[in-house]
Amino acid sequence: RVCLPCLPALVPHTMADHSQKGKRLYLEGRYEDALDAYTSALATSTSPKADHLHYSNRSACHFMLGKYEKALHDALACTSLDPHWAKGYSRMADALAALSKKHSALVWVRKGLELDPHNQHLQQLKLSLAALGKEPCEVTGPPGDDPIVTACREQGNKSFKLGEWLEAARFYTEALEGHGTNGVLLSNRSACLCKLGEYQRALQDANMVVVLHPNWARGHSRQGDALKGMKCTKAALSAYSAGLELEPSNAHLREMVNRLKEEPNTLQETQNVPSAPPSNRPQPKPLQPSHQQNGPKSVKAITPEYFVVAAPAEVVTCHTFDPATRQWAKTRISVQIDPYSFASGSTRSAFKMTIGSNTPGDRCYVAKAPKPGVPGVGDASQFWNDVEMHAVCAGVAAKFNARQPPKKVSFLKPFLIVRAAPHNTTLFVEPYMPGLFCKYNNNTGWLSPDHRLTPQAFSHFSHECTNGEMLVVDIQGVRDSYTDPQIHTHDGQRFGIGNLGTQGFQQFFSTHVCNAVCKYLNLSTPTYRRYTNLVA
Repeated sequence: RVCLPCLPALVPHTMADHSQKGKRLYLEGRYEDALDAYTSALATSTSPKADHLHYSNRSACHFMLGKYEKALHDALACTSLDPHWAKGYSRMADALAALSKKHSALVWVRKGLELDPHNQHLQQLKLSLAALGKEPCEVTGPPGDDPIVTACREQGNKSFKLGEWLEAARFYTEALEGHGTNGVLLSNRSACLCKLGEYQRALQDANMVVVLHPNWARGHSRQGDALKGMKCTKAALSAYSAGLELEPSNAHLREMVNRLKEEPNTLQETQNVPSAPPSNRPQPKPLQPSHQQNGPKSVKAITPEYFVVAAPAEVVTCHTFDPATRQWAKTRISVQIDPYSFASGSTRSAFKMTIGSNTPGDRCYVAKAPKPGVPGVGDASQFWNDVEMHAVCAGVAAKFNARQPPKKVSFLKPFLIVRAAPHNTTLFVEPYMPGLFCKYNNNTGWLSPDHRLTPQAFSHFSHECTNGEMLVVDIQGVRDSYTDPQIHTHDGQRFGIGNLGTQGFQQFFSTHVCNAVCKYLNLSTPTYRRYTNLVA
């Protein structure tokens, strides 16, 4: 069955109920359960202005569980939502000290004491950290004894110099796996994202660089670049000025400060986008970044560093598909949908969505909406076919995995939601996949330059295991967890206008070269001479 095993019903408890439960569980030392409760409080929150409290409490739970990087991310979310609350900086300093970044921790301890001079915890932290002196401006690269990380960083640097921003971002992301608090890698990826026009994500990386290395001018420079790209002139000037104060000889910072001082600040800035922690820095206005592509690329999107949805809860109708009976079922659930897309293609835009649940990993989803004025592929009517297509592909994947290939594959289990007035829209929803999103082939014979074996072999296998009736293409996803496939059929029926029929068969096999996985599965290559007259 293709269903949602953990799809919750409408949660009857309020944000206050979950918050009180989390407080009680924390005092009892049940930190995992308290973490779930505070996560549920965020999911059911109807007052985003109070969410900084839940992020602070969740940061404390992560800290007690020894998950210091997660504690740091939640502390940053807390200070971004309320930069005038001293406890947020206390959480940040605790996490940094636990990550052996004691000099950086001291900077944020002092910031917290500016807001609350009598805070005893911050005073104690200051006494234990003050003897370390000022943090050096230099930051180190990834560990030298990790050849994979070093190789990814070097490849990223090479791609960056060649102007291949997507490839460079991909390598930096791979290097950051397991080293998520490395300032150099985060700074480099922020620069790539700026080049790609992904300013909000660039700002997220830059903010973390400043948290980790507040005395490093480059982190402030990255912040300024991202904010300038978002046309938040006043906030960008503040970031560039902070960097110039640390490094007065920096020509780029001086040039940007002088240039922005001459520009009128015509934008009204709000607090909806995570800003840098200092309290006197204006908050940037949330924009809707797009990810336009001229032709297929191997990297489709870089996922957000942390999943935050600041939107009120709403009740929607959820539709799930059972492939065994070919029947649809529906239920009512409570969700939160970010009003701003984090990625966009030619026909659809993607929005972060959460479902009220006690397990953080089970509550994060991506909701896709059709772009206005794009018929066929883009409109919501295609979504119903897409869910059925995923179910068919999941069945093919089960047969593929039964042959014990070197790497097994899977397809996400999507569903649909229908929003009530004033939205009155149908959205295609799938689980959020953290990691690097790559596209491996498309429905017209294009192949990714990554030259991965498993995706191509799976497409070939899909044709053979269905006796030449179907071919699964448009393989894309994170590693070998796939989504948004397309199926070609021998008769050209079903599965939308992306089904090119035998022409799609011919186009795939005209570029496909059997690889080691194909040979391992003992796949045969069909001939399509009888179809060549169909292809121009």
